[in-house]
Amino acid sequence: MNRAEFEAWKKEQCQKVTTESFNGVEYKLCTRNDGWIAIFEYNILNGFVPLIEAKGIERARDYCFRREIVSLPVKKLKRYL
Repeated sequence: MNRAEFEAWKKEQCQKVTTESFNGVEYKLCTRNDGWIAIFEYNILNGFVPLIEAKGIERARDYCFRREIVSLPVKKLKRYL
């Protein structure tokens, strides 16, 4: 989703958006009108990528904190399994 699509979605669906960074990744935590938190990963190549929704802000932060970016091609990990 590009920035224009995200802004249109945000106007329609969200009350508040916070930007947080975990493990070198930027996330947009959008408090939706129903109280749930929509989690978007943001990067320059893919724009805003919707991930999951969480019931509260602490659960959303916990989910983001547990995610990590794999720094090498996953095919190379196959030989270690």
